[in-house]
Amino acid sequence: MNKEQILTFLNNDFVTNGVIYFNDNIPSQIGNAIYLYGDSDILELVAFIDNSKELDGSKGMIITTNKVYFQFDIKGCFKYDNITKLELENSKSLAYITTDICKYCFDNSFINKNKFIELLAAITDLDVKMILTSHEKVAYYIPIILEDIINDEYEDIILTNQDQQKIKDFYHDLELIKKLDPENQLLELELLCNQALDFFNALDLDSEEIDVLLELQKEFNDKNKQDEQMFEGAEKYYDDMIHRYQEGNPDTLNLIKGMMKALGINEEELKGKSPAELNQYIEDLCTKFGVSKSQIEKLSKKFNL
Repeated sequence: MNKEQILTFLNNDFVTNGVIYFNDNIPSQIGNAIYLYGDSDILELVAFIDNSKELDGSKGMIITTNKVYFQFDIKGCFKYDNITKLELENSKSLAYITTDICKYCFDNSFINKNKFIELLAAITDLDVKMILTSHEKVAYYIPIILEDIINDEYEDIILTNQDQQKIKDFYHDLELIKKLDPENQLLELELLCNQALDFFNALDLDSEEIDVLLELQKEFNDKNKQDEQMFEGAEKYYDDMIHRYQEGNPDTLNLIKGMMKALGINEEELKGKSPAELNQYIEDLCTKFGVSKSQIEKLSKKFNL
């Protein structure tokens, strides 16, 4: 890719913290940058990004027609011809660039990782691999399958008006899920995975993407079953504890208070709190210990609290 083509990918949005200079306006501090993290092989300079606080070239990136040099938290460089893999992991806001000898990791601290990967993908003609969590895969694969249905990629499929509306509903639900808090996003994506698979099964569809969703469904079911078993074990433990307390076991009350103290629950703090304050108190505890509020509510109902 020549200089003019590379420049079409570069603008002020390419930089998240710093200043970008193009080949016709390179500042004097480029000399310091080349000395610190460049080399004598620099040929045709396309752009220079200065991420240093003092704008002295001590931290940043040099982009040429055949190579990238950079110094952020670490120093490195690679030729475009040596890149073997490009990856994005949105859940961690990270980009990975693998060459024949090394693997580099970039975040958004200094440059826009997505735009950087987009540039490198265009230069190398490599596909970008998305590293997704299980729930992200649901949101990723369902639209692919829906698009294939719309584009008649599956043979002998005749969609009824109800089917077409269902497809629109899936797209709508995916947009709504994006607006939810993280915990509810996970729950809704698991539910949507089940609904989508039921729909695809009713249409008698089969594809690699559907196989991925089936594997995810099994993973979610196994995890939920495991969580349920753990919770039922905790319920039994508390059942036994409350039973001993009701029978007048004097050590049980001290045990309960000790457990509350270990969990950071101060019974004096609970006195006089409004319902809204108690609700927030419970939510804070759920966040602290990684327990869903629905599990707490289920336990409360069991003990008539």
